[in-house]
Amino acid sequence: MQSTRIRQSSRSPRRAFTLLEVTLVVALLLILAVLVLPSMEAMYGNVRVTAASDQIRAAWAEARAAALDAGISYRFGIIPEEGRYRIAPDTPESWDGSGGTGDSVSTTAEGITLVTREGKLPDRVVFDVENGGLTTTTAGALPDTSGTTATPVPDGGSWTRVATFQPDGTCREDVEVIISMPSQPRVKIRLRGLTGSVSTQVLPMSRGGP
Repeated sequence: MQSTRIRQSSRSPRRAFTLLEVTLVVALLLILAVLVLPSMEAMYGNVRVTAASDQIRAAWAEARAAALDAGISYRFGIIPEEGRYRIAPDTPESWDGSGGTGDSVSTTAEGITLVTREGKLPDRVVFDVENGGLTTTTAGALPDTSGTTATPVPDGGSWTRVATFQPDGTCREDVEVIISMPSQPRVKIRLRGLTGSVSTQVLPMSRGGP
């Protein structure tokens, strides 16, 4: 019994961390965060641009399907230098604000279902129109290399017409649109109006940035 007490009393108390040790650990964690953060931002930036490209492809496919189903033309429009886009019937009331905003589904007197969708690209990804990032040409006329950059003209409020999908499944325009994000390569998305095929191209970054 006495030996047990001796052993218990001989145990040294648990040593706590000193303020200096805690400070060193925090400093090391901060240094690691500073080293890793740029690569993490670059990785997630690339993911955002890729997701934006997929969103645009999906919106074009939805607009084409809506035109086929309803038997009327559908328009894909964007707000330049922002990440907002919209698909809606190619009618004035669908784009001048009188038909409402946001997502909606309505049915005409003839029983035709009309769909309106609005979306936004991932954070900080925009349609890079001011830097020559929008080309629209009559379907079949756009060359394999980049065509003449069209001057975007707002068509119905703040929206700029990009593509018009027709009831036969074709698009009235060949389209090239560029999306960009700070510190990331710009991506060009090309739509062939007659075939509906979509392709993407990563553009090289300039020395001064994207």
